[in-house]
Amino acid sequence: MGVSALCMVGMGGIGKTTLVKLAYNDERVQNHFELKIWVNASECRDAFDLAREVRDSRIVDELGLIILATYLNNLKQRLRGTRYLLVIDGVFDESQIDWKNLGPFFMVGDKGSKIVITTSNECVSDVVGAACYRLEGLSNSDCWLLVKEIAFVGGEF
Repeated sequence: MGVSALCMVGMGGIGKTTLVKLAYNDERVQNHFELKIWVNASECRDAFDLAREVRDSRIVDELGLIILATYLNNLKQRLRGTRYLLVIDGVFDESQIDWKNLGPFFMVGDKGSKIVITTSNECVSDVVGAACYRLEGLSNSDCWLLVKEIAFVGGEF
């Protein structure tokens, strides 16, 4: 398996998305991956959204399951043998990603493929089996230094 996953975990507004976006748009990242995919979890209209709708519906008809299976198999074929970067931004909780069912469709990428998930919920990394990188806030003294540098010319009052 050539795909590895990591979760950027931290409270809302700490800069998880900004940090991942900087990496995502970096020229070295552009050159390393054949395919880059960015999914906003709160607005997703792809396999995650479709799977969630099918999973959550009380009546799952046969056509819905056929459409979902076809979509996911097409996705799997597209990713197979491709070195890709998939960013899933803003996952609220572990139930939002049905990783037991969806994970295998993403684990077919070529060696060096990466899945990056931003979340404020550390449980997401456990469900996905991803390395967890926790972003912490700045200390009070570092915040004050930053404010002084930005608000006051040369850090002087």
